Amino acid sequence: MKPFLGVAAIALGVAHIALAEKRHRESQHLAFVRLHSDLARDSAGDARFTEVINGDLYAHLDVDGRAQMVMANRWVSLWSAMLRLGFITRTSARQIADTFMQSETNRAYWKLASNYRRTGARDRHDERLIEIMADAYANSQAA
Repeated sequence: MKPFLGVAAIALGVAHIALAEKRHRESQHLAFVRLHSDLARDSAGDARFTEVINGDLYAHLDVDGRAQMVMANRWVSLWSAMLRLGFITRTSARQIADTFMQSETNRAYWKLASNYRRTGARDRHDERLIEIMADAYANSQAA
């Protein structure tokens, strides 16, 4: 009986360490999302700041247009984090993306930023949202 308890204790310890590591990674991700959101908020508050990043992507837009693109990016970034962390399901994300693509501004954002987001995708979580958004964009174009 004692060897079983030892193995069980080791297994429990390993599971605890794995869970703690996962929580740590999620906390780091949320911290970066928060920083990104703060930067995007400040850029949307004064669209002149959008020239600092993605200057070539938004160069043809006026200040208001750049602010709209930053705001659309903030929403997509938020949904990406929510999907990653399980706060929304794929089904919910699809509904959100379909609603998002009903706006001409949001479609313009996706047309400009989709390749940028695709090349910046970190992992399957990011790729999943990109696929959902791309499908919603394609569906909006077909309608």
